[in-house]
Amino acid sequence: MERPPEYTILPISKSVRGEEGFLIITDFQEPMQNHLGKDYAPLPKKIAQILAEDINEILLEDTLLDEVKNQKKINSEEVTLHSNYKLIRQEQERMSFSVCVQNTLLAIENELDFSVQLEKLIQWDFLYRMSPDPNEKMKQIVASKDAINWLGKDWKDLQGNYAGSLEEMEELEIPFVSQVLIDRLKIELESMNLEEKVAVWFLYEFFQRFSITMSILWVKGIIRGYTLEESYYQFTADFSLEEIKKIRAEEGDLVQRRLSHLKKYLNALKSIKKKQKIPSAGYRFDQGILLIGLIISLTQSQYENNLR
Repeated sequence: MERPPEYTILPISKSVRGEEGFLIITDFQEPMQNHLGKDYAPLPKKIAQILAEDINEILLEDTLLDEVKNQKKINSEEVTLHSNYKLIRQEQERMSFSVCVQNTLLAIENELDFSVQLEKLIQWDFLYRMSPDPNEKMKQIVASKDAINWLGKDWKDLQGNYAGSLEEMEELEIPFVSQVLIDRLKIELESMNLEEKVAVWFLYEFFQRFSITMSILWVKGIIRGYTLEESYYQFTADFSLEEIKKIRAEEGDLVQRRLSHLKKYLNALKSIKKKQKIPSAGYRFDQGILLIGLIISLTQSQYENNLR
């Protein structure tokens, strides 16, 4: 049996603010590249290890390819022999939530340039705009009950919001989410470091903007990964709970494993940041903001393919 593909880490003499830096080396013995096609800068050992471990787990999964309208799954050995090997590897790397957050961080030159517009985004949060169908609403409440329990008396189900802006909401007299609740979430958001805020934004986009609240609560450790994922399915009505169970049986909790690695990655970064600051890659944020959507779009596409 062929040895499975594996990304490794390589120590180099260059240091990361007083700590030895490590490169991530692909299974073809080349330095791993970021979303801009440039080699990753040296990373702290723990961060490099987590990213490599996450990718290695993904590489063991079969990959679904789109070839002239025909879809087929190929295994890890077939990927290494494929003519589009490098492109497939890039797609597999982007299935790692941690890699996507890391790539986004590389695009941010000034921490002050990045913000999550909570007061605006929350007005379209499905957690406060549930289905008018009583049966569907009950399923949504059950799926998101941990979040609702934390919000307590501040939580309220409001009229659906089909307005295109805050101004239109006022014109149509659509009720706003209470400022008291927003202020509570602001406290949680403002207590986060940059990496955690980027993770909030990534998860919000990855889960198709269904709930900024749920992304914040997951990053803060207030709700579990299963609550985040199952709420997404219930609110977007893409899958039933029975279908979710079937997907997990077949795919082995693909999304939950990525969330688990992301949590390790964020905790490791927080620990390192107490001692030192990880240097930015020097990319301009206006360059990076255009790429953030592309990174997330490509990640969503790969997951949608694997769930079919």
